[in-house]
Amino acid sequence: MSKDMKVHLSQGYQIRERGVFNLDKLYKDMYAWLADNKYDFNEKLHQHKTSDRGKEIEFKWEAEREVTDFIKYDIDVHVLLMDINPVSENLVAGFAKITFTTKIVVDYKDQWVSSRFKNFLLNLYTKVFFKDTISKNAKKLRDEVADFHKTTKEILDFYR
Repeated sequence: MSKDMKVHLSQGYQIRERGVFNLDKLYKDMYAWLADNKYDFNEKLHQHKTSDRGKEIEFKWEAEREVTDFIKYDIDVHVLLMDINPVSENLVAGFAKITFTTKIVVDYKDQWVSSRFKNFLLNLYTKVFFKDTISKNAKKLRDEVADFHKTTKEILDFYR
């Protein structure tokens, strides 16, 4: 069975913004960032609700990228937009909460799970011999998510 190694801190990287923003630009630019960085993208949830204070939009994305035959990066993005009300043709006002969670998946092809001995070797391999490579990949994934976070934050701050 593959091993997941969490890269983010506590609950993940978060953005909480209240203000005016371009919802279409936010969606398109976040999607473009994933495509530009060669992530395979899957939208797990997309729902709209209407309340007395405005619309509520929620979507969840799962993005993954194979780095090697042994390591894969996973980024989960959860976007919750509340109290969304139109301000102009392209702009909306409201509250945005965006959470990025990340992990490195080791042995994602499940090549080391056919026996208990192979599973023991996998644990030994990842904890002793492959530890530096995993650490370097964790740093690289943290840097990528920091860039994704920065890009998203800039989109939200653009109309301030």
